[in-house]
Amino acid sequence: MDDQRYGQAIRSVTQFWVWTVPVLFLVLVLLGLTMRANQAGIINVDPDLFYAVMTLHGLGMAGTGFVAGLAGVTYLLARYVRVNLVIASMMYVLTVLGVVGLVIACLIGRFGPGWYLLYPLPFLANGAWPDWALGLAVLSLIVLGVAWLLGQIDLFRALVARYGLTNATCISDWRWCTRSCRSTRAGLGRPTRSWRCRGIRCSCSCYSPSSIISTWISHSRFRCNTSANWRHI
Repeated sequence: MDDQRYGQAIRSVTQFWVWTVPVLFLVLVLLGLTMRANQAGIINVDPDLFYAVMTLHGLGMAGTGFVAGLAGVTYLLARYVRVNLVIASMMYVLTVLGVVGLVIACLIGRFGPGWYLLYPLPFLANGAWPDWALGLAVLSLIVLGVAWLLGQIDLFRALVARYGLTNATCISDWRWCTRSCRSTRAGLGRPTRSWRCRGIRCSCSCYSPSSIISTWISHSRFRCNTSANWRHI
């Protein structure tokens, strides 16, 4: 597939996300307003339906925020690497199926243990929701998890295929920065070293690091300018 057809295909998949995510968000906002109206005494919602709505609202907000970010990152990285179009499309289809399953399980089956699904509450319903609602909700969450995991794995695969493992993860640059900061130890926020990491201009300010991991997680601040064009590296 040439670059033009590939770009059109990626834009088409992204357009589905652009229309789907706002609709999901608005529906979830309405569910949240329903709960607030019930708590304020404006409307009267049965307790089993209230907790089912709370479960769907919580799961939906967390999932919508995550998948919107994942779809956006996929579109941006597709300008520089070749993501798998089948996986990108399958991620959307599986997400829709998972969302439909959760809606049925929560609003029809009244599955309402809360969005956190703390064990063993989902399995000790005492008649509050049927077994099929529990099974459908768990299956829907598995489908969503598999879909999003496949999307992330494919992004990582595309980055490694284009730039190599150490280049895609900038491991070599982290090591260089750590050695420089460990050898100088010039005080808080210094020394500052800059480099180009696959077309991204980066700099680090280190706080007396002791290892690569502690430098990256606890003692370093990385600031990157992503406006550079990766294709020219």
